[in-house]
Amino acid sequence: MKKLFLSIIVLILGLGNVVAQNKVFYTVQIGTFLNATKGDFSEVESLGFIYANPIENNLSEVFIGAYDEAKAAEKMADRLIAKGYSNAFAQEKFTGDGKEVAVIQIATRNLNQKLDWESFLQAGDLYIQPFDKQVKIIADTYTSLSEAKQKLPAIRKMGFKDAFVKTMNSAYLHKVGRFELGNDYKQPLIPLNFNASPSSNVANNQQPTGYDIGAQGELTRKAPPVAATPRLVTSTPKIRAKVKRGSVLEFQKLLKSEQLYSGSLDGFYGANTNKGYQQLKTQNRMLQKYSLLANAMAGKNEVGSRFPLQNVINNINTNSSALADLERYTAPVANAYRAYLLFYNFGPSVEVNQLMNAAIKGAYPQNQLGGLSPVDPSASYSYNDMNQVMLHLLFVHSAAGNQYNVPCWLFSAHPNETARANAIMTNFPGFNYATQQCDQFSTWQEVQLLQAIAEDLNADPQLNKNRLALDAAARNDLYIANQPLVSSEQRALEDWHNALWNGLNGWASRDPLNQKMLTALKASYYQSFILLEDFYMNKGLKANAAKGLALAALHTMVGYHLERFL
Repeated sequence: MKKLFLSIIVLILGLGNVVAQNKVFYTVQIGTFLNATKGDFSEVESLGFIYANPIENNLSEVFIGAYDEAKAAEKMADRLIAKGYSNAFAQEKFTGDGKEVAVIQIATRNLNQKLDWESFLQAGDLYIQPFDKQVKIIADTYTSLSEAKQKLPAIRKMGFKDAFVKTMNSAYLHKVGRFELGNDYKQPLIPLNFNASPSSNVANNQQPTGYDIGAQGELTRKAPPVAATPRLVTSTPKIRAKVKRGSVLEFQKLLKSEQLYSGSLDGFYGANTNKGYQQLKTQNRMLQKYSLLANAMAGKNEVGSRFPLQNVINNINTNSSALADLERYTAPVANAYRAYLLFYNFGPSVEVNQLMNAAIKGAYPQNQLGGLSPVDPSASYSYNDMNQVMLHLLFVHSAAGNQYNVPCWLFSAHPNETARANAIMTNFPGFNYATQQCDQFSTWQEVQLLQAIAEDLNADPQLNKNRLALDAAARNDLYIANQPLVSSEQRALEDWHNALWNGLNGWASRDPLNQKMLTALKASYYQSFILLEDFYMNKGLKANAAKGLALAALHTMVGYHLERFL
């Protein structure tokens, strides 16, 4: 009886602590909106800081401010209703839904102050803590104060001299995303830029003027958009034995754990390191299995040689007669590319509208679609900007009956528009397109092996072909890159690399079969890493710069497949 009494007392005391710690605060939900952007709420942005939580089907829940008192939140909801947002309401939030975390606060801004996101993003992942008329900018969260204090000097060196460490409840924090960054800041993809890359003029994404004026004053059709297409090189680079690097050191640790390397852990890829790798390939059953799979799957998505229209599409960027060549075909995708070329050269026109609308209706016959779709095939569209043209072009490629791949040059010629179109389409399951094999790294046997293993670890029931297409296009740019990444890009990639292997090592420790898979993955990853470093050093880059670009390429190869381990 005494034990039961004591247990009840402990339980009551415990619940009392939870109640005491579970504080209530408030926010106001403006509503739920489709394709919401921060600019849509300009008429009420002076009332409080506006932020959003993306949910399914391109919908977002949009909120304003945070308040200690219910009355303040209810008053804000009433003001929003008066402004026409009839669904606005005050919402309770609880600190019990969060946990105590260490953070580095880098700035506090009032509503009338512009947020310099480009500067803030140097500090890493960003969070905001919104208030009524104010917002605090937080640079990442940490598991302990000591970890945050270790990071603080580096943050201050970036120019945030007043940054400081504190603890707070994570329920107060909101992670900064596309909505908060707004249209004024173009969120970068890795890699962000390549400075003097051969494709830099294309990457500037200047809108076409419509036509060129010749020497005699006559109007002439412009050449199709040219995207740099590197020469196919299937041979792998020779590995430098006299360059000390971390990638080799990690590879040697793996080989030593497999008792296939008896030399010193010195970071130099010598004969003994290579011998250990060759032995691992012949002795490890996982590597043998995936080598066979990689050979069988190589080039599975490349269909250009079997379809004449695919060859026309693949070479639009170098073929001055592409428009006339497309007229010989009746497939919906041919009409879509005719519309694209006419728009690129001459701007909006009735013919562009007719061709693209016909392409959509041909690709999606009446009543074929069920549920939500990024484009309504029953509607008739008028085309006034390249973003819309690109979205509808990829929509045609996504039709169930389409057998043609998106060409590599399209991503390089229109990086911003294709990225925007892809971001929209990924919110609608089932609308996936296949892409031409864009990069030359994937012709390397070591990379094919790595991708085969990584793909098998992808937990998605159906691979996101849109994501794979963008990664392949990014590798095309990385293949021709000849300038180092900027320091913030390289830091982000190194953090990704470290977090990935921390997650994978934890996963492998839970089961012997996982450990066998990890050994094969790690061997193919680091061998590819080393080869990529040598590829970039062959271009004259220093070892550290080569490391950054190699990590960028690896990110496009395995980042999507392995993101569940982060």
